[in-house]
Amino acid sequence: MVFSARALGVLALLGAWTSWGVGGPMFREVRTTSSVLRLSWRGQSSMCFAAVPFVIILALDARARTVNRDVLTGIAAVGTSMFVMFVGWNHGIDLTAFSHVAVLAQTHPMFLCVWQAARKRFGGVGRAPSRNEWIGVVASFGGVALTATAKGKSGAARPPTLVGDVAALSCGIAGAAYALSIQKWFGSSGIGIKNCPAVYVQTTAATVMTLWSLLVLACVPGQVWVSSAPPYNKGVFDWPKSDDFWPGVVAIGTLAILGHAFLTAAMLKLPILVCSLAMTMTPILQSAFSVLLLDDDPPSVQGILGGVIVILGIAFTLFYGHRESNIDQEAESERAGVSLVEITEAHEAPPHEGFALRAKATS
Repeated sequence: MVFSARALGVLALLGAWTSWGVGGPMFREVRTTSSVLRLSWRGQSSMCFAAVPFVIILALDARARTVNRDVLTGIAAVGTSMFVMFVGWNHGIDLTAFSHVAVLAQTHPMFLCVWQAARKRFGGVGRAPSRNEWIGVVASFGGVALTATAKGKSGAARPPTLVGDVAALSCGIAGAAYALSIQKWFGSSGIGIKNCPAVYVQTTAATVMTLWSLLVLACVPGQVWVSSAPPYNKGVFDWPKSDDFWPGVVAIGTLAILGHAFLTAAMLKLPILVCSLAMTMTPILQSAFSVLLLDDDPPSVQGILGGVIVILGIAFTLFYGHRESNIDQEAESERAGVSLVEITEAHEAPPHEGFALRAKATS
């Protein structure tokens, strides 16, 4: 059963990688006057394309029709962190060297590890990252840095700036908050909706993200809501009649939300840290698909080597990080006078036998 869950999680990650790998380069094919406007188009189109499956989920799953404070808080947290993540990435690209953006935006596994360690240190629920998990995170981050600093056209034109680096770093922080929000409110032990359908999470999050983009655009002087003449690339609601509607808007609207839905599904089967590490593969895969779809320059040897290191870091964390944490948990339990075997037996045994086992553990 454990292997089955892990296999399903890996398949979900493959789906996310494929969706983002193809959809990412298509953002460049959608011509708008600002990155926030493009993000708004992405959110609006995602909401429209996901409407049918979202309505089906509402009809079939009574939990999805639950409206309470925890559910609404979770939706707001996921959608807001997603908005900050996208804005930080896009503004980072506009303001600083691309190599800085590519590295700083992928720091979310680091922030996750720091958060988990701090929470454990100050008596919170959960465990600190294991040594193997730290090794996997550092290795993957090194691979990202190696790939991002490879010689190419992307980072040569724009010098690094402090403001741009901060914007890119905010993307990394928001990425960690995004993963933690999904786990806290919609994961297997979520306080909002447990094991929540991925389409529900992402459709509602896209709605919040779109509302934030509309609020920001409403504050921009001279912002056009609907263009009266071509080119239709200035208005907030121009995307259905844009010259880039097919395949650009359709691709970013469907593949972006599909990739996040796959990632949400993976978080129900795999450790959150593994899923966060998997997100660091996104720029590398997008570069590969850019070569295939848009005739970009092929990656250098250094870029390929960095990608291999990222993959090895993810695999190491997936197959060895959690195993070490189980060993540490068992050692800690034995020091407290109870083993994991006895705990399992106590859960599976009849009530009177379970009482005897618990008495044995505390003796």
